[in-house]
Amino acid sequence: MSNLSFIKEEIKNACDIVELIGQFVQLKKVGKNYVGLCPFHSEKKPSFTVNPERQIFHCYGCKKGGDIFKFWMEYHNVSFFEAIKDLAERYNIQIQELSDEESEKREKLFELNEIAGSFFREMLFHPDIGKRAREYLRKRGISKELIHEIGIGYAPDSWDSLYKLFLKKRIDIKLAVEAGLLVQKEGKEEYYDRFRNRIMFPIFDIRGRIVGFGGRTIEEDITPKYLNTPETPIFHKGNLLYGINFSYKSIREEKKVIIVEGYMDWIALKRHGIENGVATLGTALTQNHIRRLKGYAEEAIVIFDSDEAGKKAALRSFPLFANEGMPAKVVILPEGHDPDTFLSQFGKEAFLNLLENSAKPLLDFCLHMQIKNGKIKDEEKSQVLKNFLQSLSFIQDSLTQGIYVSKISQFLSIREDIIWAELQKIKQGKGSDLEEEIKKEKSAKLIGDLQILSLALFHPDAIPRLITSNAKILINDSVIKEIIEAIFQEYKKNRDITPEYIHEILPDEKAKAFLREFLERPFIVYEEEEVEQAILDIERKARKKELLNCLKEKKGDIKGQNELIKILRRGGI
Repeated sequence: MSNLSFIKEEIKNACDIVELIGQFVQLKKVGKNYVGLCPFHSEKKPSFTVNPERQIFHCYGCKKGGDIFKFWMEYHNVSFFEAIKDLAERYNIQIQELSDEESEKREKLFELNEIAGSFFREMLFHPDIGKRAREYLRKRGISKELIHEIGIGYAPDSWDSLYKLFLKKRIDIKLAVEAGLLVQKEGKEEYYDRFRNRIMFPIFDIRGRIVGFGGRTIEEDITPKYLNTPETPIFHKGNLLYGINFSYKSIREEKKVIIVEGYMDWIALKRHGIENGVATLGTALTQNHIRRLKGYAEEAIVIFDSDEAGKKAALRSFPLFANEGMPAKVVILPEGHDPDTFLSQFGKEAFLNLLENSAKPLLDFCLHMQIKNGKIKDEEKSQVLKNFLQSLSFIQDSLTQGIYVSKISQFLSIREDIIWAELQKIKQGKGSDLEEEIKKEKSAKLIGDLQILSLALFHPDAIPRLITSNAKILINDSVIKEIIEAIFQEYKKNRDITPEYIHEILPDEKAKAFLREFLERPFIVYEEEEVEQAILDIERKARKKELLNCLKEKKGDIKGQNELIKILRRGGI
């Protein structure tokens, strides 16, 4: 066994897949398996299954699946070697350094961010350089303890302070540019610091690694007020939520998440002892944000501004929550307030009471925000409906869509059939989904293939006879053929054949997905007393297929064809 294989086995032996995935997905036991909403695609009914016996997961919706390493790679967007390293560290397993080009580069980007973060923290507490920044934070009510806990720092009012540090440490300047910490002057080999004279908020992934920074200017006339790290190999704004690494345990305990807009809003929640909050990075909520959060929370409370931008943000977000099947409520703070100012003036209890008593379901909020002066005029109804139609068209589940159409119909006093007709106009051009019909038709043709697969997987003693009889000739489906070929090849190598081992060595993801589904729902399972007859049937069919193929080859050879027909008849085929 290679060193890598040995390490993988050690990690698998130390890890329970249900416990690991349960940290990121809400799982419920159903029979022998655990199920939950898939973290990799939008769904309202659980199709994500974790099998503790085989230590694999599989989603019947998006077909993603595999072992603990595959889950870690998909969920955290890391390479295989990074997954090995992360899980070994998580389960206290000593390993030699493992890497590939991609993971080495990502690791260097994380290291650069750590160096930058340390530098920013040092500058914040420099007696002279960080004086104004410290005073700003003090006025905002942020304690020294909280500054240290969440790693706040300060980027000096200098064009090259970080650049000089990187030169001193002999750091690859091109890599620092790729990390978003430095900017290269156009057409020149000259560089300068991206962040200058800004309070620096390190942005962590859920595992507590710095993936980027958000910088707030302390000069009110400087724009933009907030500046984020640009997109990098480790920083993807649409996937990240500020504070998630500090909050996810509390979110899971509360089964509720509070979503605010910015860094200071999240910090305000935290310094007032509200631990189940996250903040977007000054951007709109995305499907990925909500998909991640539903792994920890059963409900979201979103705090939007009461201005026009807040209304539009709410309208954009409601189909996202609907598609993810995550209930959401909205709270609008009194005019002139954000979470920071409200908490500072009225305190934690008043804030929580507001959330408890004033939060409205997202659709209700969106509808009522359209009303001016407490009443919607007839001439405004058409425009309000148009505002909603695009959002409605993004909702994938027809039942959910129907519920919303009914509510909007009642609210606007517009007949449902009119709304459906308008919605259909938007949907025109989209083809119907025939996937289920194709699956049914295909499965009807695959019974013979599945019989062979069932024998090979669950009755390995049958494999020699399946090989000898050339049973492979009967298989029509290319995916099943790939799995059978892998089983036969490994058997010839005197390998101990297990379904889990075959799953691991299959190179094609489509074949892996098919095998996972077959193991969970085998379609055909033979009792021991039925195996012999099943093999005999396959042997007979394989002989017949071979002879018929020979018959085709001898087309035009009358004598040869007659001889083959005699053989067919003598063999009872």
